[in-house]
Amino acid sequence: MTMVHVQAELSADELRKTVEQPANRVSVEVELSAADLLKAVEQLSPPELEQHIAQALSLRAQHTATSSPTTESELLRRINTGFSDEFYTRLDNLIAKRQDDTLSSEEHAELMRMLDQVEARDVSRLYDLMALAQIRSTTVPQLVAALGIHPRPHD
Repeated sequence: MTMVHVQAELSADELRKTVEQPANRVSVEVELSAADLLKAVEQLSPPELEQHIAQALSLRAQHTATSSPTTESELLRRINTGFSDEFYTRLDNLIAKRQDDTLSSEEHAELMRMLDQVEARDVSRLYDLMALAQIRSTTVPQLVAALGIHPRPHD
């Protein structure tokens, strides 16, 4: 069971005065289970809930970043690794031939293999982007924008 400890020292008079003035807040020592903590969170107003969620996500990101720096750098390496310029030049040539109806059956088979490779890499890259977005507590579209990733015209 996860317990949360909060401690404050107030005299009975100080506690009574604080409770009588709603603008003041009081903290007392309590032990909360995770379920009890969730029940307390359910009582927050929407703006307070948003603030606490943002703080919790930030805290999670800090814990994750300190515990797995290799993971983030490895994900970035894989995200930024692509095919060679020669690969894309050949792919562009085959696509142009297909559009001009001048693609031979061998070239068609080569184009299909290359497109399968691009698709498999795109799927792998998307999983890596999702993992990195989770580590950074952001969304994939926000991460893609932050990293300056742009799709190739025919991808």
